[in-house]
Amino acid sequence: MFDFYPYEQAAEFEEADRKAMADQSTISDVANRVLPDGKKRTFIVTCFPRASSPAQTFRLGTLIINISKYKKTEDALWAAIIQAEEATHAKSRFLANISHELRTPLNAIIGFLNIWMNEIFGPIENEKYTEYAKDINNASLHLVQIIDDILDISRIKA
Repeated sequence: MFDFYPYEQAAEFEEADRKAMADQSTISDVANRVLPDGKKRTFIVTCFPRASSPAQTFRLGTLIINISKYKKTEDALWAAIIQAEEATHAKSRFLANISHELRTPLNAIIGFLNIWMNEIFGPIENEKYTEYAKDINNASLHLVQIIDDILDISRIKA
């Protein structure tokens, strides 16, 4: 078996081993190591006292579990969560910008239509123009409502 802990940490782990033996307690640690073949691996190392004879002389047992695949999956999951959160924020910013860009001209259209429909600058002689203005106004108000609904859905999802 390769030396699991680097030499500079040996005294620290020997002390932990002595404490585990004295207290008859179990200690665990997560260790990231580069193996002799150059590959990085993550392990859970558990040291525990165990009786080695009928006289109950305790020795230290060690269990080493390679959790590299689980750690890699966990890291990928966290990266995906961060990416999803960033995408959600980007979508919210996009919708806020689109909302502003659509509402500005719509407000102008609706304002001019109100002037037109209320004949503020004088009567409109052809009734068809008033009918068209009402249709444009209704369509504009409907579009404003759609924009509001999209923003509401976005806020709920966020």
